[in-house]
Amino acid sequence: MSDDQPAAPRPAGPTPSAFPAYGGWSGSPDVLAAEAPERSPRRAPWALVGGIALLVLALVGGVTYAVGALSGGGSQPDDALPTGAFAYASLDLDPAAAQKIDAFRFLRTFPALRDKVPADGDARKVFFDAFAQDAGWSGVDFDSQVEPWLGKRLGVGVYPPSGGSSTPLVVLALQVTDQDAADAGLRRLAAASGPAAGSQWAFSGDYALLTDVPGVVADLAKRAESSPLSGDATFSADLAAVADDGIATAWVDMSAAFKAAASSGLGSGVDLGVLSGVSGQAGRSTVVARFDGADTFEVVGRATGVGTGGWATHPVQGMDTLPGSTVAAVALSDGDKLVPKAWASMRRSLGDQAGQLDQSMALLRSEFGITIPDDLATLLGSNAVLSLDSGQNSPAIEGGARLSTDVTAAQAVVDKLEAAAKSSGGDLPVVRREAGGDLIVATTRSEASRLAATGDLGSNADFRHALPDLGSAHVAIWVRPALLATALFGDSAVDENLDHVKGVGITVSSDHSGTASYRFRLVAR
Repeated sequence: MSDDQPAAPRPAGPTPSAFPAYGGWSGSPDVLAAEAPERSPRRAPWALVGGIALLVLALVGGVTYAVGALSGGGSQPDDALPTGAFAYASLDLDPAAAQKIDAFRFLRTFPALRDKVPADGDARKVFFDAFAQDAGWSGVDFDSQVEPWLGKRLGVGVYPPSGGSSTPLVVLALQVTDQDAADAGLRRLAAASGPAAGSQWAFSGDYALLTDVPGVVADLAKRAESSPLSGDATFSADLAAVADDGIATAWVDMSAAFKAAASSGLGSGVDLGVLSGVSGQAGRSTVVARFDGADTFEVVGRATGVGTGGWATHPVQGMDTLPGSTVAAVALSDGDKLVPKAWASMRRSLGDQAGQLDQSMALLRSEFGITIPDDLATLLGSNAVLSLDSGQNSPAIEGGARLSTDVTAAQAVVDKLEAAAKSSGGDLPVVRREAGGDLIVATTRSEASRLAATGDLGSNADFRHALPDLGSAHVAIWVRPALLATALFGDSAVDENLDHVKGVGITVSSDHSGTASYRFRLVAR
């Protein structure tokens, strides 16, 4: 569809004045708008910014749900986008009833959001009002000119570059309730934004597909009719394996994504090699954001083809017996197996550039005697727990680690680290202690004593709620944000909103097939 086919029953772009070409972000965030002629900075890439801005608004800055409208049915953005995407993200402002109620109650936990999350509010209007002035939409009335056609779901598909371009193709799928009204409404918004480089839209089912690359949107809509992204067996199976409901979803084919990043010049070869070596170039990753009751927001995910998969033989141990005053902790099982595996995978991913990494490590070995990855593997051992304590006997935060490893070999590594720090003009004052066959390294004697004893962190209800998978996790992270900020920066660093976040937990587990599962949970009361 296009403007030069006015007789088409469902008209579509290019619009007379719409969105800037993808790239060159130097202006304020915008969605369907471009800079007015008198302004020099260009607007942000509308499709990308639109998806990100609405996602942030929904999860952090004031999602409002009309609790009475609890449908949650209907088509999804992946039904309207064509297959072939290597990345996809969606936001659902009309999820299942339980998700709506939990989201409403969770967000109202925070004082800064209570007035922005009225029971009878509309998230779409909140979003529209937030960007109306910057976009030039001050003269557009949301209630009469936007609300009648705007749906409650949004998706973004990212496709490989085409037509000689090196830039991935970003396509926004915006749910609409009336195609004719939506076409008129999109034109109105574009006209209100002022003249700019042409952009296009076409309709696919219950959605308007929008992209800023000329000449492709009609073909995208046509392809979606016969081959929607939702019909891709791999894509659908990945989404189904993570969760059956939620408010936001993201999926990426990492192999295609790394190829697109490399061809677009995004990141150095070393950067991409490190990331692909750890995550697995041939795999896929899927995450779903959801609410688990009125006090918990979580993101659950699953990744396949993980290059370091299956390293662990047992779950992490010792995190629940840390001191109750612990404000942050990280636990890792079988780090001595993970480190060499990750290192080898990373070097393979770097290819010809692996030599640069080898040269850096050779210099470290020649100057300080530190051998990577061997020394790091020795320190981490079969189980490592690192923690920060609020400092019961001093105003400063105290830290330490309990390492289940060859104590004598680990002591030698610590010696080398201390010598390297000293030769570089610094200092690494640590207290060492052996307890139960483990090596304890801490910044103070009091922290070393606490780590040697059996603590009661596991009795903390927020700790248990934030880490429900701790018993099967191979990596675990625990943070008490308000207490950590207070310990590091003083009481002035904590506002009343952060004080309501009682704990953040992250768990990761991996099997021998190269599949990893992970969970992020934020507990607020």
